[in-house]
Amino acid sequence: MGMFQPSWPVAPPPAASRRPQERAASNWARRRLTRGQRVGLVCLVFLLAIAAILAPRATIEAAVAICIGLSVAHTALRALAWAIGQWPQAAHRPIATSDLPLYSIIVPLYGEANMIGHLVAALGALDYPHDRLDALLAVEHDDEETLTALAGAELPQWIRVVVVPPGAPRTKPRACQHALSHARGVHVVVYDAEDVPDPGQLRAAVAAFAHHGPATACLQASLVPDNRRENWLTAMFALDYCQWFDGMLAGFQRLGLPVPLGGSSNHFRTAALRAAGGWDSWNVTEDADLGIRLWRLGHGVRTLASTTWEEAPLTLDAWLPQRTRWSRGYLQTFLVHARRPVTLGLPGLGLAGWAFLIVFVGGSIVFALVNPLFWGLATYTLLTGAGAMEWAFGPAVAPLAWASLVFGNALAMTLTALGPLRRGWWGLSPLALTSPVYWALVSAASYRALYVLAVHPFRWEKTAHGLARTRRGQAP
Repeated sequence: MGMFQPSWPVAPPPAASRRPQERAASNWARRRLTRGQRVGLVCLVFLLAIAAILAPRATIEAAVAICIGLSVAHTALRALAWAIGQWPQAAHRPIATSDLPLYSIIVPLYGEANMIGHLVAALGALDYPHDRLDALLAVEHDDEETLTALAGAELPQWIRVVVVPPGAPRTKPRACQHALSHARGVHVVVYDAEDVPDPGQLRAAVAAFAHHGPATACLQASLVPDNRRENWLTAMFALDYCQWFDGMLAGFQRLGLPVPLGGSSNHFRTAALRAAGGWDSWNVTEDADLGIRLWRLGHGVRTLASTTWEEAPLTLDAWLPQRTRWSRGYLQTFLVHARRPVTLGLPGLGLAGWAFLIVFVGGSIVFALVNPLFWGLATYTLLTGAGAMEWAFGPAVAPLAWASLVFGNALAMTLTALGPLRRGWWGLSPLALTSPVYWALVSAASYRALYVLAVHPFRWEKTAHGLARTRRGQAP
């Protein structure tokens, strides 16, 4: 089959802006470490090696104490953000239909031939004038199966196919970036192929943008799995999402901190998104990176009281690569934003930004990596009666490790149990008791992320869609 050519005209991309952050885009995640970061890492390893030789016990105790402090701060921040995020959001005055602006919708597709009918139906169900919709389906040039399915589908005039040209990296953010260059709308939103947004979501976003004014550049709607009843894994995925999208993101915004965006249902002012440089094609959690970048540029990022239903991974084979990609992207995002502002063409982080970057972005990885160590030593102690924690960490630090393990994990499980109550999903809460098993899987994904970052840093580990048996294409 030859390259698919859409039958409708495609607007040429606008002239490229040369804002400083766009000129510095090549220095984003494409460079894993800057020269200064490499030198700093080598010096840190050297100093740790010397300290371990001269005072091994003190070095271990100091390292563990730092990890404990970071884990405690990370858990406390999550709890505070979740609690503040429970405050209800005010309703905004709706915008008259005659005043609704042109709205672009970007949907990156790869290997999604089985989702085309579902996607067109979900977009068609949006309560928004179709003559003011501009949907762009971004498809890789060699994805012949999806292109064939699109060629055979009866697409309305307001849906366009944008073929992503050959090039590297082969990632979702690169496809979105290419589609953005063709977007005509005043606002733009990103959806995934399996998403089913609330029909009124675009109207709600327009009203929220009008209410908050031009200072707000982005709105994040809640993502919720609609196949939570499928199995234990999808239920735990739903618990995770409830805590994140129904509480923590709003809490970060209200605390004046960056808001790491979710993977879809991000609504933007198109001009502000382009001025910020769009998505980093080399960052595999381009959403979290963009949320921090918009914050550094002084743009407001808020949550939107609207839901988009999507499909949670059904099996470990699907879940593990996805979670690995998220952990790997957080590592990339930490390394990128820990650079000097001049390297990024962005304003400095400031105290709040550095605290968030270290405690939350970096702390998420540290928490996942060290948790199995604490659990292993604690389990050995409980089963054998031997003081494994005291032996490993010393009498001064071991009590701190025990306190962090018991109270930190108890708080985390409590937040997990409370998360779904806002939606009335009482049946999910008891599963919070199995959270340690899920966290062990997250830890495995984080260790795998270290390996993949070293050998395949930009590989996109795509999640297959359309596999759920209990999915109904609407809120269950």
